[in-house]
Amino acid sequence: MILLLWLNAWAFEIKHLDGTKGLFPDELPDRAWVMFGFTRGSQKASTQCSEKFKDILGGYSGIVLEGAPFFLRGMIRRSIGGDIPKKNWPSVFIFEHDADALKKMVGFDKKQEDASYVGFFENKQCVRYALCYTLDAKQICDFMKVTK
Repeated sequence: MILLLWLNAWAFEIKHLDGTKGLFPDELPDRAWVMFGFTRGSQKASTQCSEKFKDILGGYSGIVLEGAPFFLRGMIRRSIGGDIPKKNWPSVFIFEHDADALKKMVGFDKKQEDASYVGFFENKQCVRYALCYTLDAKQICDFMKVTK
């Protein structure tokens, strides 16, 4: 728990799909859940997770591109933007740095590197995390204090 609190004292630099910059978790509301993908292979798991929980408010996506070559990052961002309706672009965070700290924050496991991870944020701090495929809609709704 001490590690999580220490990590949450940091602000991570992000980009949005339109190229604007921001800080994470500063851009989150008081309560939110964020799905993270760390590898190219996690795209399938992230798409399935997004589809599974698409109707639950408070969801965001964090895409970590730190390992992608610098000259490809803009192309990757545009490609992702082509798959996501423009109205949803503000809910997508692109991380180009600090992958190791993000991995620690959501309990990343090398054996599950192509999985999608979900971090639960309260007051801009990660208070809980899980692998997406282990969650169901009720667990996310309970955290968000909504009913589905």
